[in-house]
Amino acid sequence: MPRPAPPPAGPAEGRRIGLLLETSTTVPFPRPVVWDYHARPASAERLLPGFVPLEVLRADADLALGQISFSLPAGLRWTNSYDLTAYQRGRSFAEVNTSAPFQSLTRWRFEHRFADEPGGTLVADSVSSRIPTAALERVLSYRHRQLAGDLRCLKDLGFLEHGAAGGAPRVALTGAGGTLGRAFSALARVAGCEVIRLVRVDSSDTRHAPELSEGERAWDPRYPADDLLDDVDALVHLAGKPFFQRLTDAHRREVYDTRVRPTRLLAEVAARSPRCETLVSASSAGFYGDERAGERLAEDAAPGESFLARLAIDWEAATRPAAEAGVRVVTPRFGAVLAAGGGSLPTLRAAGALGGRAQAALGEQAIAWVSLDDAADILLRCVVDGRLEGPVNATAPTPGALGELLNTVASARPIPLPIPIPEFSPGALKGRAAAREFLFSDQRVFPDALERVGHRFRHRDVAEALAHEMGLELPGAARPGLPGEGPGVDSAP
Repeated sequence: MPRPAPPPAGPAEGRRIGLLLETSTTVPFPRPVVWDYHARPASAERLLPGFVPLEVLRADADLALGQISFSLPAGLRWTNSYDLTAYQRGRSFAEVNTSAPFQSLTRWRFEHRFADEPGGTLVADSVSSRIPTAALERVLSYRHRQLAGDLRCLKDLGFLEHGAAGGAPRVALTGAGGTLGRAFSALARVAGCEVIRLVRVDSSDTRHAPELSEGERAWDPRYPADDLLDDVDALVHLAGKPFFQRLTDAHRREVYDTRVRPTRLLAEVAARSPRCETLVSASSAGFYGDERAGERLAEDAAPGESFLARLAIDWEAATRPAAEAGVRVVTPRFGAVLAAGGGSLPTLRAAGALGGRAQAALGEQAIAWVSLDDAADILLRCVVDGRLEGPVNATAPTPGALGELLNTVASARPIPLPIPIPEFSPGALKGRAAAREFLFSDQRVFPDALERVGHRFRHRDVAEALAHEMGLELPGAARPGLPGEGPGVDSAP
């Protein structure tokens, strides 16, 4: 359990100035596997909570001499350099802040140690810093739970046995800059996949050539290049105009136009590709409509009649050229993605803040939801699991009660407005139609296709998912074995 302690006695070394916070947990995986996870640059993104205002800019694979840089608000940058003196391959490494003004202000040092234990690996983290330990406890709790969940996902999908041997697919990704795109990209890269980010460009604008970084490729949604997918094994297509805006006629057209036609054109390119065998094209649980109270909605349920339902029907149909050419097409129907850094959570947070009696106002009205980590896991399974084809409900196996969810979100940032939430309140934020289709739809959606292939969810309970995403886990939450399996460290991977 994390515990604050004074600096060590005796002559003070620069690396020991400030408060000390130590945490440890045991994960049921061999030490070389745990070390290899940390040695992959994408692990820095996977272990960074969405509830802290940081974004990974660069992470080196060299844990002895490399660096890791983060962006902060107001254009600031936080850079840690790895400390050669603390490096012992397979057993320990450390990061020391080397960027002004944080180097002198924080005296930040973050040490990571790994030791063999019966049935697993002891992971011990310690932070020496002038930053109050209370601000760090939940970050370390998050990291340990995230580590266990990621390793279990990679184990379930076969990457721990085969990924390092060159069997991981090469994946093209649209929407890589979105919340889900970033989470999936990092998870896939930690698994050993090469991810090529398809960056939107306007090929007719010859005056402004795109500036592409390593791992990026130009993609014109209106005129995709014929050879765009010739060297990839799979395409994951997430791009499209966000739903969460006022549903004016103009916005409806924009949402429709940025999804249906680009999807069809990409499906045609995939159909002609000599290598691309899988197309994973995101869809929405809105397929089922917004008035399905009391129904159990599995993948074979009839579609609804709302705007989002009609959109999802055409969106999924746009993948037909690829399917007809023999490409395995999967259309995960996502529920509301709960993510501290984006997804549906900011909208739900705003709605929850409108009244402390949301549960009484909304009763047991159900919402289809999925945690960000589960959404990323599902996408990776869709890429590699040949048993999945066609629509797949990308939702938690336990539909959430909307009133309870809003109250849980609001309780994280209490606002003393003890009034029921009328339907027009979220509508004032996002429009009446958006409130009806996105927040007040009554859907009990179940992931039958995923359950049939034995998929294991990290978060089956909405309160647990919110606690992880919003940094509400108690420090002791760093010690469980695997998310979704109850307390203890003996859960089998």
